[in-house]
Amino acid sequence: MASALPCFMRLPAARPGRALHRLLLRCAWAAWLGILGCVSWSALGAEPEPLISREQQVASWIESGREALAAGEDSVAMQFFTLAAGAGSARGAGALAEMHERGAGVSRSMPEAAARYRRAAQGGDAESAARLGLLLVRGQVGGSERASAGEGVALIQDAARQGNAFGLYALAVLLLEGRGIPRDEAGAVRLLIQAAHLAEAAAQNLLGRIYLEGAAVQAHPATALAYSLDASRQGNSEAQMRVGEMYLEGVGADQDEIEAAYWFEKAAERGERLAMGSLGLMLVEGRGIRRDLARGVELLTEGAGAGHAGAQFRLGMMMIESTSVPRNRALGMLWIQQAAARGLLTAKTYIEVAKQ
Repeated sequence: MASALPCFMRLPAARPGRALHRLLLRCAWAAWLGILGCVSWSALGAEPEPLISREQQVASWIESGREALAAGEDSVAMQFFTLAAGAGSARGAGALAEMHERGAGVSRSMPEAAARYRRAAQGGDAESAARLGLLLVRGQVGGSERASAGEGVALIQDAARQGNAFGLYALAVLLLEGRGIPRDEAGAVRLLIQAAHLAEAAAQNLLGRIYLEGAAVQAHPATALAYSLDASRQGNSEAQMRVGEMYLEGVGADQDEIEAAYWFEKAAERGERLAMGSLGLMLVEGRGIRRDLARGVELLTEGAGAGHAGAQFRLGMMMIESTSVPRNRALGMLWIQQAAARGLLTAKTYIEVAKQ
């Protein structure tokens, strides 16, 4: 059960790196239960009571799948969700649909995700109904699942009325954007807080951004960091990137380069190329993490390609002046010009000085 306390009043949870350890323990326990369940007790003249019910087993598979996702083990998560869906769980089927929507462990396909969401929703899964609704409202569904935005709004509202965490989050998004219903920022924030307290990572992440930017609420960096950490621990890469930036800059908490590097690495592991750029800078400079020039340059290149201005400038400077990478003044200046175009003052100054 989710804590009734606001996220910024709760004790910190374990880092995502420990989720895989807990997952392996859960797998071992499940295997042990399976072995015991295969033992024939008929020779003893009586059948024992089941160690766990079918419902408990399915719930365990779904929870293990979620932990695998948080740990970045998409293929493991897919296996657990497949087991749950195969046992007739609408929630398990909905989790598989989400994998198709995200392209996690399987090729991304919105039509396939929508079709799976609809079947899971028909099986009684409110979260799947809300996720389908959001796809419909945003016009992200094609093929046989093409439908009106009105149906999407109705699906979301029904899921929210049932108290479903994602349904509350999705309705908050509609209120913030004014899609299909009148805009109501205050009402949206209330719904997001409810969803965040139900451990909905998407709501926690959005609240982190809202409280950091001061959008719809008065800016409060400490609260922004707390919500972002909640989402980060569930594997939300956008939140992990934000947490890294906040620790690096000392926003919402004391500056902590070790924590910043940790969260940039987590986001980078999940494919966040901007996080790769930030981590690359720290690796090249040996800030908050052991210096690793080769890996740092590799990540700088990824981040620069994604538009990370700091990575573009540093990579460009290294190509012009450093002996640690092959020199290429023309390409180096091109990277610096791109960084300047993105508003990096240091890059603009360098270009002005170079012209003199």
